Amino acid sequence: KARMEQARVLRESCGWRTREQADEEFQFLEEVTGALAKASPDAVATTFVAMEFARKAKVTPEQARNLEYVLQRSFCAAPDFAEGVECAVGARKGQTPAWNVPSLEVALSSPRMREVEKLVKSVDLDADMAQL
Repeated sequence: KARMEQARVLRESCGWRTREQADEEFQFLEEVTGALAKASPDAVATTFVAMEFARKAKVTPEQARNLEYVLQRSFCAAPDFAEGVECAVGARKGQTPAWNVPSLEVALSSPRMREVEKLVKSVDLDADMAQL
């Protein structure tokens, strides 16, 4: 949201080389915001936690792959995963998923995110994939 607001301000200022550049950035941000609004708040929060860890730990692409693999295994067992799949391609295709967590704010402060943080910190980033 903060980036959207910055884009709005810059769109009307001289902070962009061209109006077209501003419009393209703004359109991209609107698309991302729309996609995130439809996604599982729990999945978005999990992704945020993992990305923050990866940024702070300065992980390599290979280490990021290990982190993602462990998180995917964990997340596939979460109820929101099945709900999303069922509404995307399953028996309820086209319906709006009923996520277990109502918002990103709630998801970020949930006990599950403390579990995700522990899981992220416990991943052996340098392990062979077969060991994960």
